[in-house]
Amino acid sequence: MANANYKTICNVSHDQFIKAVTDYTAYPKFVEGCTRVEIEKISDLESHVTYYVSMMSQTLFYKLNHKMNESRTELSWALMESDKLTKNSGIWKFSVKDPNKVEVDYTIDIDFNFPIPGFLLSGLVRGSLPKMISSIEKYAASL
Repeated sequence: MANANYKTICNVSHDQFIKAVTDYTAYPKFVEGCTRVEIEKISDLESHVTYYVSMMSQTLFYKLNHKMNESRTELSWALMESDKLTKNSGIWKFSVKDPNKVEVDYTIDIDFNFPIPGFLLSGLVRGSLPKMISSIEKYAASL
């Protein structure tokens, strides 16, 4: 199991960042390894999204239940189904710093149903977070 947290300031507005992070169908354009997305349910506060991802020489899918709080300051998710994950839960926390800056605090807890040494999994997860958030920020700036 791997737990990771990453916190940073992004140079886009709160609304731009949330628009990007909830534009699930666009993930294959800006999230490394994501090859396809299917949306089964979508609303302002809850979405069920299936992701198809290539990573660690594996192709996997996972369906997440995303829930946004009413104040749009937190977006959590929990695993609903997967072929290779036994856990994938976490939360985004968003805090406005000024009209064009948002603090992003991302926490994830993930585990696979095949053996991966803990130090390798933790390093992989922690190492990918800054790159992922940077790619979301770039996409958000283009909106």
